[in-house]
Parts: sequence; C-alpha cells; structure tokens
Amino acid sequence: ASAGLSYAFSIISPGIKDQFGLSDYQIALLASVVNGGAYFALVAGSLYDSLAHRHNLGPRWVCASVVHMIC
Repeated sequence: ASAGLSYAFSIISPGIKDQFGLSDYQIALLASVVNGGAYFALVAGSLYDSLAHRHNLGPRWVCASVVHMIC
C-alpha cells in the first residue's frame, strides 16, 4: 500500500504543506519519518513472517518489538 510513497511525496507535499500550514522544516521532517517508517515496516514484516506459526503470539511480538525499536 505504501510502495512508491517516498517518490510520490514530492508531488503531494505542497498540498500537505498548504492544508496543514507546515513549514519547510516540518515537511522535511515528515518526509524523513515516512522513509524511516518504510524501513521499520520491512523489519516488522520479516519478524511477522518468522512468527507466522504462532497465531496468538506473533502479532503481539511484532508490535512490541517495533515499539521498542522506535523508543
């Protein structure tokens, strides 16, 4: 669902900037967060795939580990 978002961000960023009244610094920070989120998604997806056989525990471990990496 987010494939190409970092490439398309330069197209949609003026609209986001106008709609929410953000500065150039805030737009650049938002772009960095979007790129960082894409890397965390790869790690979370890999972890989820490795824990797929544990249906009850897998999603909880993935959410907990991603939150732990962010904090």
